[in-house]
Amino acid sequence: MKPVLAAMCGTSLYSIRELAKEEYTTLTNAFYQLNKFAESQQLYQMVKLNYDAIQEALIKYCVQYCQNSVMDWPRIEHMFLDVNRLILNFLSIFRTFLDHSEASIKKGHGKDSNQFRQFKDVCTEFYDNDFSYRFIYKLRNYAQHCGMPVGNLEVSSKLIEPDRKETQHSLKVFFNKEELLDRYDSWGKQLTLDIKKLSDNIEITVHINCVMKFIEIINSQIKENVFTDLKIGISFIQRLLQETEVFNGDPCIACVKTDNEDENKTNVKLEWFPLHHIEMLNRVYTTHKYTNFFLEGSL
Repeated sequence: MKPVLAAMCGTSLYSIRELAKEEYTTLTNAFYQLNKFAESQQLYQMVKLNYDAIQEALIKYCVQYCQNSVMDWPRIEHMFLDVNRLILNFLSIFRTFLDHSEASIKKGHGKDSNQFRQFKDVCTEFYDNDFSYRFIYKLRNYAQHCGMPVGNLEVSSKLIEPDRKETQHSLKVFFNKEELLDRYDSWGKQLTLDIKKLSDNIEITVHINCVMKFIEIINSQIKENVFTDLKIGISFIQRLLQETEVFNGDPCIACVKTDNEDENKTNVKLEWFPLHHIEMLNRVYTTHKYTNFFLEGSL
């Protein structure tokens, strides 16, 4: 099989040059790393979307309460189910993001690599030193085995400007401490002691807010490592793309293979440059480092 740098213009395929074995290996490795980075960022965005959905729901129900403070059972039940659903989604995708990131880094770099150790170290530091992180981490296991633990929703109104009759409304989500401890015995010794020290009703949203900040830190570290790993690969991709610009078409690699039974017949398989992933990497890096990673090439 001969990999050929090519450009597709409409229905015409233009061959530019054959790639050496080392070039094709460098290119396929870069494509693989780009795809894995895209997967990790899609999972991060899912975590963020689920987090935002919780915040938006709390605001929405609070606004609705401001407009109509009469709380009948169908209305309460709908709020209860919706908030349960959103928190359960967040717990699930939060752990999926961590598990996928760990597996991806381990597979891509090895369990003894600096990248894997850095990832494990930062996760361990958060778990050991922050109650919110280890509580939400274990809460996902609780929800998986025991069901969603939301105990109650508290919608309240407080008069903050008596003269102007200005009222502040709030919606909070609480878990019952005794229910958490009675229904689940795998919190671990330290976390069990931590939970016992809390008030009878535990407000969950404050802990979700903290965990989201930790997820952002972990994701920033992942991006930093990806930028380092992709320096050579992106620079090489850039050079190949520049070679295809003269055709003003879609850049690709044409893998040409001669038919074993008919030497005059060839099979062509096209591998497209993942331009959408490159654009995403460039967008993320521009935000992260205030510069253009892709155009800058090897930095």
